[in-house]
Amino acid sequence: MDRFITFERATETPDAAGQPIPEPWTAFYQCWAEKRPARGEEQFRGQQLIAKRHTIFRIYFPEDGVTITPDESIRLVDDDGRAFDITHVDEIGYREGLEILATARAE
Repeated sequence: MDRFITFERATETPDAAGQPIPEPWTAFYQCWAEKRPARGEEQFRGQQLIAKRHTIFRIYFPEDGVTITPDESIRLVDDDGRAFDITHVDEIGYREGLEILATARAE
């Protein structure tokens, strides 16, 4: 576990009319992780080449009732500042840890 990562949640605040206003991402959990590259892929969509990089993060099981799920409202940011979308979460053992498959656009 040599990387310090942050999990962030998208937040919305209602305006005076009750319409949601998107706010910046808010950190809700930080921990140490192991980061391993999984694979990369390229796709051609809409006359544009889209490259993605899949990465596996392993963390100890979160304490304090924190839940990590593959949800569009949650993302992971590594210690280099790169944001990842969480695509899959597997439990390692019984509450020993989590293996998180995350995707980032390749630069």
